[in-house]
Amino acid sequence: MKKISCATLEGIEARVVDVECTLTKGLPSFSIVGLASTAITEAKERIKSALLSNEYKFPPKRITFLLAPSEMY
Repeated sequence: MKKISCATLEGIEARVVDVECTLTKGLPSFSIVGLASTAITEAKERIKSALLSNEYKFPPKRITFLLAPSEMY
């Protein structure tokens, strides 16, 4: 598991968001968890599309991104 800290704006306040990524054995998939918003599905497709358009080759593994804290949105 790899973890980085990022930031997002909530109004005029900056909030820290921890992003963790795990690659595990299994059928290849790409998922984002941690936010209860339907915007996650759209964000997942935008991220996947951006990576593919930049010739990123997805590894044949299960890729899971966890965004925390999950109660932000």
